[in-house]
Amino acid sequence: AEVATANACELGDLTACQVRLVTRINALNSTIQWLPATILAVYFGFLVWMLVSWREIGRGEVALLIIGSLVLLVGGVLNPMMNIEAKINELSFAIWGQPMRFTNQVVFFQSKSIFDVVHLMVLGPKSTAATILVGGAIGLFSIGFPSLKLMASFVYHYDFRALRKSRLVQFFALESGKWSMADV
Repeated sequence: AEVATANACELGDLTACQVRLVTRINALNSTIQWLPATILAVYFGFLVWMLVSWREIGRGEVALLIIGSLVLLVGGVLNPMMNIEAKINELSFAIWGQPMRFTNQVVFFQSKSIFDVVHLMVLGPKSTAATILVGGAIGLFSIGFPSLKLMASFVYHYDFRALRKSRLVQFFALESGKWSMADV
């Protein structure tokens, strides 16, 4: 399909090129959409199974939950959370008496993840004290707290190096849940 698309585009057949590109994009989108849904379904299926079984959760199951939560956290932080698009639906004018018409022109497009937004606010060329403060708060509560909570949960459950009694580990493992929506 890629060779046919390239040939159609090289030959100047714009309509065939556009049709082939749209077909290819749709095929890729359908492939991309089932993978996150499958990951979420498996994770939540496992979670529901453990809640319904009403038994003590074993060490392996806790590790699977923490690893699954980490995968979801990384996916949530790195996947786009917003798309910005500036588009001209139709523009027509005349140059030297010849009509010119443009339709469906994308002038600007940007896609940003939480990580991209934090990076831009803190280290961007137009960073100010206010944007650094807000970006730092978003980074702390969207990336820092959840990561520390997962690590502390692992350390607390497995009593890694007898750190279960540490006040910091106890705070992040048991008490930091109330901070989970602070970034919002």
